[in-house]
Amino acid sequence: MWIFRYFLPGIFAVALGIFVAQNINQAVTIHFLFWRFYDIPLVLIIAVSFVIGFFIRYYAVFVRWLDRKRLERATQRIMEAHKAEEDLKVNKNYSKEIEEAAEERMKERMAEEEKKRGTEEEK
Repeated sequence: MWIFRYFLPGIFAVALGIFVAQNINQAVTIHFLFWRFYDIPLVLIIAVSFVIGFFIRYYAVFVRWLDRKRLERATQRIMEAHKAEEDLKVNKNYSKEIEEAAEERMKERMAEEEKKRGTEEEK
């Protein structure tokens, strides 16, 4: 992969540099729709094309990066909401367990008090 990322663009840049050096004095005429530009240096056309291509490429990379960041933030919010929901379920279950334990203790105390009353009444 390093070949596609570094080596091939390097070769292209060297070839472009050689082309520009050989055609430094070359002038071209540009026709676009109703406009005509005469005797524009070829080096200027190459430089402008390079800059426009550079900005288009890195704009696309920037947009992809922003989308990835938005996705990461959305994922993080979903995970936080899921964790909060799990914590709430745990707290609910814990509260239910405490309620059940308190209910059992109350029943035990009531049974003990009834036994005490029963023994006091027998005396």
